[in-house]
Amino acid sequence: MTHYGFRHQNRRQRGQAMVEYVIASAVLAFLLFFLVWPGSDLAPVWYFLDQLKVALQKFVYSLSTAF
Repeated sequence: MTHYGFRHQNRRQRGQAMVEYVIASAVLAFLLFFLVWPGSDLAPVWYFLDQLKVALQKFVYSLSTAF
């Protein structure tokens, strides 16, 4: 007699969790890359990258000034 109960059910649950993670990750990626807030012209990721670029330019400028 072969018993497939717990081991088979555990494998199905792991597969279901993987599908849930993929769906949640896809929704998060969509929100970060494609959602544009009202009053803004950039998605959150592009806004963050622009602000990072500005901060890096200011940092490099401060390093290049003479004392």
